Amino acid sequence: MSTYLVGEQKTSIFSSNKNWNLEDAIETAENGDTIEIEDGFRGYYEDAITISKNLTIMGHFSQNQDGTKNFSTVLIGHLIISDEANVTLRDLWVSRDSEKANCVTVQKSASLSCKNVQFENTASTGKNYPIIYADNKAHLFLDTVTVHESKICDGEHQIYVNDSSVEIVNSLINAEIYLDENAQMICNQSSINYADSNGLYMNKSKANIRDSVFKGGKVSDKSTWPCIRINNSILDAENISVSQDNVSSAISTVNSKLKLTGGHVSSIGLTDSQANFDGLTITDSLGIYDKTSLKATRIDILGHDNGIINLYAKGKSTISADQINFGQLSNPNIKLERTVQIGVPELNIARYNGNTEYFDPDENNKLVILKQSEISYFGTDNSADKKLKDLIGIQTVKTKVAEFVAVAQMNKKRSAKGLSSSATTLHSLFLGNPGTGKTTVARIVGQLLYEKGVITSDKLIEVSRSDLVGQFIGDTAIKTQKVLKSALGGVLFIDEAYTLAGEGKDYGREAINEILKFMEDHRDDIVIIFAGYTDEMQNFLKMNEGLKSRIPNVFNFEDYSTDQLIQIGLSQGKLQV
Repeated sequence: MSTYLVGEQKTSIFSSNKNWNLEDAIETAENGDTIEIEDGFRGYYEDAITISKNLTIMGHFSQNQDGTKNFSTVLIGHLIISDEANVTLRDLWVSRDSEKANCVTVQKSASLSCKNVQFENTASTGKNYPIIYADNKAHLFLDTVTVHESKICDGEHQIYVNDSSVEIVNSLINAEIYLDENAQMICNQSSINYADSNGLYMNKSKANIRDSVFKGGKVSDKSTWPCIRINNSILDAENISVSQDNVSSAISTVNSKLKLTGGHVSSIGLTDSQANFDGLTITDSLGIYDKTSLKATRIDILGHDNGIINLYAKGKSTISADQINFGQLSNPNIKLERTVQIGVPELNIARYNGNTEYFDPDENNKLVILKQSEISYFGTDNSADKKLKDLIGIQTVKTKVAEFVAVAQMNKKRSAKGLSSSATTLHSLFLGNPGTGKTTVARIVGQLLYEKGVITSDKLIEVSRSDLVGQFIGDTAIKTQKVLKSALGGVLFIDEAYTLAGEGKDYGREAINEILKFMEDHRDDIVIIFAGYTDEMQNFLKMNEGLKSRIPNVFNFEDYSTDQLIQIGLSQGKLQV
């Protein structure tokens, strides 16, 4: 492998020391060779320089005592890395001095690795082009790289990555990172600062970010550019910091998947997206729109006194979390459209320090809970509480359901706080004649348990004997297991359960045995409701000693009176009584 020295020509009457010019060195060099830029050399290249070989181009720098760097080799021009070339740049300052100009273009499956490189465009008028452009299956690796600010404020100062990948480590990027059309990014221990557009824009792309800081985004009279904008994309971030003032969505998602573990974010807006938060701190507010699904362990919403509701949700969205803690009070802290389903056992107002803008823990560094936060609703009331209240008749059942759910919610909260709770199970018997509302109440019970945070899913799986029992040996166990697994996290409603109590070698008994075992193995993950005629269900309980002990909750559905039947008929006909 050879090394080619690029620099000024040095001749005297005593000797001649010919240095290479850069274009000739690149043309002459072979794969694996190194091109060294002479210390102090500053090269200006008007025409683009194309590299289609595997080369290393290295310069020189010195480091001051304060850690700042002095780069003594500067390349002013446009480098194009192409045709599957693998190029490394080290210890260089790469610059342009004109509008509509890239410093580096990487294309056609080529790879560019930059170590200790500075990129800058010194033009002060005109229009920006991406300072680094990667397209067509290219790969960028940026380690200890600085992209300097642009003096042109048009929102187009970018690292643009299309159908390519970029990895950023220990770098400072004063430009937008634009990931487009199947782009992929890994970003670790880096800072991205850009206040003339988005700091990070993702479209149909994927990104994995760790221990990095994003500052920027833009607010104007006409529109707002979030610091991080995610469209039809996937972002997985851990210990990320995102700062943008005076907006409701420093991170904004549309039809995307977002996973945030730890970290500190100014504000978040989720639209028609799936989100998973684990130990996330939000400074201002969280907005949830359309058909968004949010699952979380703990979310801390500090909430500045800025007139913005701390947690706002609308549309057919769902919120499921172990706890959400609020600091600075707003009125209200939580505002939800009634179409939103929320399952959060702890909505806490915690002691908050306005000076530090963090929660003020006790002497054991534990969160100090002041009270539970209330929810303000708007829109048509479709809550399970309202549905239960509006049911005609069956008052005894309605009262017992309310008590049953309240006890379950209390036990859930006590368990979450590490306190002892009564050893209760939620499996139930619904007894009564056909048409007495058993299935309707089962659906409401499932929604109630979900809204109160007792179960993790609002799904209700309705089955009968034919869905559980097979026609051949071993078939029943497979069918029953499939049904049981599909109902995990929610409610399984078995109608006419007594039909499983066949005689002789009936396969219904096999289904019962599978159900009993599953109830024991997943006692906290599923609620099973067995429904049927009162007398027949008593015979059903006798077929296995384990049934009665595992189904302690019994709801007796009385027949409707004549007046109640008339009311039901009129209500179904949308007539007034």
